[in-house]
Amino acid sequence: REVRIDTLTTSDDLAALKRKDPFLYYSIPPVMDAEMKVGEVTVSCLEKFSVHRNAVSCPSKLQTQAKSSPKTISRKTCISFECH
Repeated sequence: REVRIDTLTTSDDLAALKRKDPFLYYSIPPVMDAEMKVGEVTVSCLEKFSVHRNAVSCPSKLQTQAKSSPKTISRKTCISFECH
C-alpha cells in the first residue's frame, strides 16, 4: 500500500491515516522524525519534506518538481523507534 503526501492536506487526514494504517503513517519520514523529536505531527512537516527532497536532488528544478511530482510513500512492514 502507498500514500501520496499531497493528499494529506489536513490534521484530520493524518489522524485518519494513523488510525486506519499505523504502519503506513509511520512509514512517512517526516511523521517519524516529528514523533521522535517534537511529538507533534502537522501537515506543514509533510510540505517541508516534499520541497526539501526535491531541493536536494536538483536545486534548479525545485519549483517545478515540487508542484508536478508528488512524493509517494510505500508502507513499511517493520518500524523501529530506536534512537541512534
